[in-house]
Amino acid sequence: LRDPKITKIKERPYLGDIWRCVDLVFWRAVFTPLMASECADHTAEDGKPKYVLSVDIGSTSMRCFVIDAGVQFVAVAAQPIEYMRPQQGYVELDPELIWESFVAVVKEAMEKAKITAAQVSSLGISLARGTFTSWHRETGELLHPFISWQDTRAADLAKSWNKSTGFRTLAAGSRALHTVTRAKRWLAVAVIEFRSFHMCIRAQWVLKNIPRAKELAGEGNLLFGTMDTFLLWRLSGGKVHATDSSNASATALYDTFVLDWSAT
Repeated sequence: LRDPKITKIKERPYLGDIWRCVDLVFWRAVFTPLMASECADHTAEDGKPKYVLSVDIGSTSMRCFVIDAGVQFVAVAAQPIEYMRPQQGYVELDPELIWESFVAVVKEAMEKAKITAAQVSSLGISLARGTFTSWHRETGELLHPFISWQDTRAADLAKSWNKSTGFRTLAAGSRALHTVTRAKRWLAVAVIEFRSFHMCIRAQWVLKNIPRAKELAGEGNLLFGTMDTFLLWRLSGGKVHATDSSNASATALYDTFVLDWSAT
């Protein structure tokens, strides 16, 4: 029963509410057939239906959803995310704890849904871009904790890059090229300014301040990656080192206009 003390809900809907309804209907219309073809057209060897696992690594928690062919949540499990702040401006996460939490939420969600690994059609991982760690290509030795996108230790380094003669010359040249060609690619280069949330800035900080990282980079044995890259590398037993274009774009080393790593 509705509590009479609660303010009566306005009968006139807001445009935002209408838009959310349209948005929901649209995504349902688009993704329901896709999910159905992904799950329903494939069954496990014992004839049981398959499901999609979706792991969301947010700012405060990690959650795993089990989704069926009708795009319905069958089960969900969650684990809190703990941050480390060893000094002013530093925001870090323990890679081993992230891995343990990932394994735990996936197992718990599957247990709640009462499904086996054979019934999992695919696994998707979404996360806040910009958080990364580095490790040894052969041994998996971790060189430092995950450095969060919120971390500002490299802020001074970013400022020095932005003020450098080389960077200003690049920006001026790109602005001139945009004026002549009207290509948006050159406009993007002309207006960009590095910030500490760009992974390339914090990666440069790692190479300057962690001797072991610089040593391995010189040997060609240093791997660098966001959380999805790290988890995929662990899941594959060290065989796959990859990410997607969305996460790659947060490095400032990936050219989104040609969908490839920048050559310079």
